[in-house]
Amino acid sequence: MSLPAGVSRADLDDAVRQWKSSVGAEWVFTAEEDVALYRDAYSPFWGEEEDRVASAAVAPYTVEEVQAVVRIANEHSIPLYPISTGRNLGYGGSAPVLSGSVVLDPSG
Repeated sequence: MSLPAGVSRADLDDAVRQWKSSVGAEWVFTAEEDVALYRDAYSPFWGEEEDRVASAAVAPYTVEEVQAVVRIANEHSIPLYPISTGRNLGYGGSAPVLSGSVVLDPSG
């Protein structure tokens, strides 16, 4: 798992624990095969240092859950990368611009 710059493993683990409590464990993705869904399928940098990968993804459903995810990320200085459920890859995909960011996926 890629860590966000300046964020310790303990802080990320604590945030993940809090997100699971806020939105439900089934909506917090940390397994490599789940997080891989948020990679850039067209990236020429797969497996290289320049590859942009998420550290996790969270899929809140309600406004209150989104607020909780953002608050927890802010408390731990974890960058979020919100995506949409649109289909136009011309506006960008689900791979974070900053490696280690947590993807905020509203499709939950």
